[in-house]
Amino acid sequence: MAERAARARARAEQRDTLLILLARVDRLSSTEGALLAEYTHDELAASDHLRSTTQGQQRALQDRAEQLRAAEDAIREAEHDRDEALAQVAVLGHYLNAIRRELNGVPWPDLPHAVRQLAAEQAATRRLAEMARDRWDELTPSEVLTTLDHPKD
Repeated sequence: MAERAARARARAEQRDTLLILLARVDRLSSTEGALLAEYTHDELAASDHLRSTTQGQQRALQDRAEQLRAAEDAIREAEHDRDEALAQVAVLGHYLNAIRRELNGVPWPDLPHAVRQLAAEQAATRRLAEMARDRWDELTPSEVLTTLDHPKD
């Protein structure tokens, strides 16, 4: 901090001297003219350095702004995906509850087995209906019982 203050004081002194020399430009001695040239070059160099630093900071700031925009876009996309997933989960939850109601409130751990069992029973019922339609007169009670007791998937 002290170094920064010392540089600022030196810069202010140089600037003040430069202003005095510029005010006396028509009456300068060769020594004062050389001093004026030196200070002018120093000021130009400092100005160039400051401009370069400022441009670098502006580029860095623009890069950070672009990164921020990209991050915000990614967040919006993730939130959109999350909302879609939550909507799908809600729909699936309604389906699951409807299936549980259809199966008289079977609890979750038993639900997959109950669904497979129901599907097998429905398949057996379909096969029996097809058999009945195709060979109603030939169908024996034992075939009906066998189809119902041992469904094929």
